[in-house]
Amino acid sequence: MEQVHVRTEDPLTDILKEYRTWDLVLGGLYLMFFVYGTLANTLSMLFFQRQRSDNPNQEHFRFLYLAVATVDLLICSTSFPVGEVFLSWRRGAVVLGEHPAACYAWGLLWEVLPSLSVVLVAAMMLSRAVLLWQPHGILRTRAMLRVIVVYVMSMVTRVALPLLIGRAKVVFSKRAGYCFVTSSDDEDDVEKVIQVFTLFQLALPIVPIVVGLVLTLVRFYQMRRFRAPSTRRKVMIDKATVTVVVMSSMYIVFNVPVVVNYCYYCTWLFRSIHSYHYHGQRIEYTEYYSNSFMLYYSWSFTYVMCVVANSCFNTFVYVLRMTPFKIFIYEIFF
Repeated sequence: MEQVHVRTEDPLTDILKEYRTWDLVLGGLYLMFFVYGTLANTLSMLFFQRQRSDNPNQEHFRFLYLAVATVDLLICSTSFPVGEVFLSWRRGAVVLGEHPAACYAWGLLWEVLPSLSVVLVAAMMLSRAVLLWQPHGILRTRAMLRVIVVYVMSMVTRVALPLLIGRAKVVFSKRAGYCFVTSSDDEDDVEKVIQVFTLFQLALPIVPIVVGLVLTLVRFYQMRRFRAPSTRRKVMIDKATVTVVVMSSMYIVFNVPVVVNYCYYCTWLFRSIHSYHYHGQRIEYTEYYSNSFMLYYSWSFTYVMCVVANSCFNTFVYVLRMTPFKIFIYEIFF
């Protein structure tokens, strides 16, 4: 497989001096998310690992919550090297800038983890919708797992194939603050394909989340309006439904910025490739940004910060919505 190309960009001197406060703030947030998210999601994994049940539907959701917590742990743990880039004011990057293997691993992980996280929540949302519309049905965990595995394999293939044949590479950019997969040797057509597939990969899972959310809310409203007085089981169903709805809504909110950014970027890229090639010129990618602040912070905020924040905030949902999780945390710390 092709070696990582660590790209050394022009020194970020005068133009970044006015943004050092922003670098300090973002770097601090990344490190805070790293410490809190790693600890909180590790505890979440331990909790869901222990919550076994003889009910197949409860086991179905336990598996999904455990998978979400595992992916969230990986996402939060990878925020440290990005924080290190910003806290050094882009002058040094010990983890990503000086270790090609670490850069390669980080770039590949972030081609998969954000989308996988959304896919798992989409599966959770659709599962809850199915169970509300068919209360006596049995959720098919193995069938859902096959679909997720196929989707993950398609993501891995989409990333690995261009790297294996030398049409893409993983680069580190001080300007962005992280590593990413891009076309090799400034091949604009390859870059176009990479970005389109990335947009598709990020946006597609939001569709089943929205569909499941609408179906769940409709059925939830019908059940609360027309059913008999509440029983303990119905109260538990209501709480579980609200928890999944809150998590799904959070994922939509936190993933909309990167999807919108990618939509604008892909639209600009298509137009620029056509225009520049028509005039026999090379694309200047910095022209996409309206000002220097957007140049140095837009992708880090939408593509990394929002995803990491989402992975941290999921643990707050567990604490607020799951009484057994509160007891579990209380017993550990108190």
